[in-house]
Amino acid sequence: MRVWNPARAAERVSPCSTFKIPHALIALELGVLDGPDHVLPWDGTVRDRELLNRDHDLASAIRHSVVWYFQEVATRIGPERMQTALDALGYGNRDISGGQTTFWLGGSLRLSAEEQAVFLARLARDELPFGDAAQDAVLDALVVHEEPGLVVRGKTGSRRNPDLGWWVGWVCRPQGDVVFVGCARGRGMFGHTLRPRVEEVLRAEGVLPRS
Repeated sequence: MRVWNPARAAERVSPCSTFKIPHALIALELGVLDGPDHVLPWDGTVRDRELLNRDHDLASAIRHSVVWYFQEVATRIGPERMQTALDALGYGNRDISGGQTTFWLGGSLRLSAEEQAVFLARLARDELPFGDAAQDAVLDALVVHEEPGLVVRGKTGSRRNPDLGWWVGWVCRPQGDVVFVGCARGRGMFGHTLRPRVEEVLRAEGVLPRS
């Protein structure tokens, strides 16, 4: 494992929308959602991104980071089942006391970059306690780039005040999979601004091909 800034990598922060990965797995495993095509109707609340103001299925909710979709899913899971699942996963500090629809959005749940990397590596190696159907649905939704001999899966996460950004995932290639976790704080640092920086490091390391 190669780590830049070990002190920061060990510090727990909010997982933000990267929590959609375990969140979706838990919902599918419990039967709260029946697959990647499970549609939840838009609640009618107009939000700043037009893309959010429509119905979504699980796959599109992951790809487009639809917070309201997962807030409804969290309500359906309920606190007891959510807590049991996070305890079983050993996910970060496992603290959901910050509210059933907000604990991962800058609330009580905290996860370090190192812990994020371990979690993703377990998912990539099929070592998590979830069935194949749940994992396959989430793996498909996380694909952001695919070409012969290369598949990149990833998820952003962001919050404001203070600004925090994540870009996490893994690269599948014949030489072996490589997990990556980028997490940064600072003004204007969000998932979409961190992503190109992480990808440049991956290109420099020979994990991604240079353009």
